[in-house]
Amino acid sequence: MICKAICERLGLSVESGQVEGVRAKLNRLAERGWLRKTPQRRVRPAALIRPVSGVSKP
Repeated sequence: MICKAICERLGLSVESGQVEGVRAKLNRLAERGWLRKTPQRRVRPAALIRPVSGVSKP
């Protein structure tokens, strides 16, 4: 999704200051592996189910 659309869906203001704050948070989530950036500068969840390292399955 594009950052402005995310702000709209969250019910936040779409003024540039609000959008830039959300964009910064989305970038942090992408750096931490929760989101992925596409070549079109959109973000999406990294994976719906992420394996947890160090945990064995029964």
